[in-house]
Amino acid sequence: MYLPNLRYKVCRFIAFIFLALNVTCTYANTTVLITPTTELKYSEPVRLAQAVEDAIKSHQIPNSPIYWLGSSLLDISTPVNKSAVIDKLNILAQSENSEPFLSKSFSNNAEWIEKNITFKKVITPLDFDTIRISQPDNPLLDGKYQIILSQRTNDILIFGAIEKPLSVKWKARTSASQYLVNANVLSSADKSYVTVIQPDGHVEKHPIAYWNSNHHDIAPGATIFIGYQTLFSNYSDLNNDIISMLINRTLR
Repeated sequence: MYLPNLRYKVCRFIAFIFLALNVTCTYANTTVLITPTTELKYSEPVRLAQAVEDAIKSHQIPNSPIYWLGSSLLDISTPVNKSAVIDKLNILAQSENSEPFLSKSFSNNAEWIEKNITFKKVITPLDFDTIRISQPDNPLLDGKYQIILSQRTNDILIFGAIEKPLSVKWKARTSASQYLVNANVLSSADKSYVTVIQPDGHVEKHPIAYWNSNHHDIAPGATIFIGYQTLFSNYSDLNNDIISMLINRTLR
């Protein structure tokens, strides 16, 4: 009787979970260095709560509390349209060379996405107290994943219709419009609304004009995206493409 190769059979169901400060992963017989050297292997699909519990036990900074809102579960795969978004921004940078600030904005955003967006974020809670008691928030992991247990940051990223991505200090009870005061926003920016991507990847629309002023909280580590908008160009598809990339941003 033919017996399938046991190693092959088991490997099909291995879930790799990577605890990341600086991270890489393991492929077949090749091991890439992890700093710190932490690698969790499972011989079958594993619940998220179990993986997070194991990651907590392996956490290398015991005196530093975990910032759950900014922690991430990543699918070890490149976001599907990353290359297309970068190409689109670079093409726009060349076509708008008569407007140097707009051209630089497109090229600088393309460069940032290339360097900082690596894997696809799974939008799901990671707070251990939540996922261990809520079945819908405790999915079964089957494949290769990365877990990032983040420390709280005091920064906000401003992205989009400015010359280049800008990091500013987070302040409690500060609105999106207040963060933009010193951001040198381009004339081609949307003046009515911005998109806020909270650290957990959830997307919100925040008003910034005097006529629609309404306070919305912004968490430490969030991203404020200023959309492009002009009388003669419709950038709605571009704006949505950029937002789809920023959702995958991670905190370290």
